[in-house]
Amino acid sequence: MRVHARNLHELSTRQRLGGIELYEKGYGKDAAHIAKDAVVHAAQRGFDVVLIDTAGRRHNDARLMSSLEKFAQLARPDKILMVGEALVGTDSVAQARAFDGAFGPKRGIDGFIISKCDTVGEMVGVLVSMVHATGVPVVFWGVGQMYGDLRTVNVESVVGLLMS
Repeated sequence: MRVHARNLHELSTRQRLGGIELYEKGYGKDAAHIAKDAVVHAAQRGFDVVLIDTAGRRHNDARLMSSLEKFAQLARPDKILMVGEALVGTDSVAQARAFDGAFGPKRGIDGFIISKCDTVGEMVGVLVSMVHATGVPVVFWGVGQMYGDLRTVNVESVVGLLMS
């Protein structure tokens, strides 16, 4: 995460986009409370956006997934995006459903970011399956290794790939 924060800081400085800070409290701590504290810290410092990474959660690990409901209750995020990989294939539907239900009965995810779409060529079935199974849209898809390689999803181009 430090690498991403450093890269984003350099990018924001070059583009004169404002400040970026990394709020961290180390490993082994309660992630939900850290997320809540980060939101409070950001508000006190005048930040408009807080990105919270809950990485490392496998949808079939009940212990790790169970903490996401507490996270949603304490941090009260405006948007929750699940980042998945296009390479996952048929397991993507199970992942999507598990994450969508993990934040509690009154809170699901708001969108998907699907990475590594450039490695699967014209096979966009993963995207369609995830959306169909959950009713949650794909917001961005990654087509490379750089920050600029995130693309908004254009329905016409996805349909074109499916029909080709």
